[in-house]
Amino acid sequence: MFIFLVNREAGGGKGAKLFESIRHHSLFTEKRCMSYFTEYEGHAEKLIQQIVTLYYRKIRCVFIIGGDGTVHEVYNGLLQHRAVPICVLPAGSGNDFARGLGYNDSPISMMENVMKMPEGASFKGGRYETAHTKRHFVNNIGIGIDGALIHSTPKTLKKWLNKRGLGVVTYALTFYKAIRTFSPFSCTITTDGHTRSLEDCWLVVIGNHPYFGGGMRILPDARASSSLLSVLTVSNMPKWKIVVLFLSVFLGRHTQINGVELWRGNEIEVNCQSDVVGQVDGLPITMKRYTAKKAQDDQVLYKSTKK
Repeated sequence: MFIFLVNREAGGGKGAKLFESIRHHSLFTEKRCMSYFTEYEGHAEKLIQQIVTLYYRKIRCVFIIGGDGTVHEVYNGLLQHRAVPICVLPAGSGNDFARGLGYNDSPISMMENVMKMPEGASFKGGRYETAHTKRHFVNNIGIGIDGALIHSTPKTLKKWLNKRGLGVVTYALTFYKAIRTFSPFSCTITTDGHTRSLEDCWLVVIGNHPYFGGGMRILPDARASSSLLSVLTVSNMPKWKIVVLFLSVFLGRHTQINGVELWRGNEIEVNCQSDVVGQVDGLPITMKRYTAKKAQDDQVLYKSTKK
């Protein structure tokens, strides 16, 4: 049984358009596919749990049509069922998960190849714990200026730009608004027992793969296949230099700027003096203390056989 879990609002309507193309594909009828649609934020997590309860032994693959937020929800919903195969058909504004895992087929080609002869693979995301919650992430978890961007982005503006294929512009426009109001913070970061203190910190990002913000290669050494998480911090930097840093990320030169540090580790604990705005896979969150490490179990992830 092939099941499609669809976020029609993803990418400013890209999810709906992609599903319409798939719904009229001959394989959709031939394979007697089923479809489920999200109706609100957090719904994908509940839907995948319902799907697994009803069809666990019959599922050949769950195709996810949506963006990184939808993938985040499904991944958390499958916490107890990592053996259920999923395949991501990216239709969001950023699609950093697909980019980070090296997807190079079109969504339609991906679907065709997975239905005919899937290539078995796996993915191990990250897990994080705060004072209030324990959850998992597929891309990255960050606090600081990127969290301020997520918190201050008007949903109407994001939706309008996404419909026009300008999702990355949302990040750029909001950046200049956030940098005027965001105040750097102090924190300590303990990586596998080694602690460092940071003053005037602008950003802490912990990730599974290089990308965030819709294609910015913020963690160039990160690999989805690695058993370690990658960490980037930005501190002790004047505001004007943060603008230079932002522009240099697109060129891949930000790691050469003084005040930028990169390393990898198995378990990372971040402690701030007060609450700091942040994001998890692009979803807003506020944290004072959190720990992050690789997830315990691999998620079965189908990809195309095309090289």
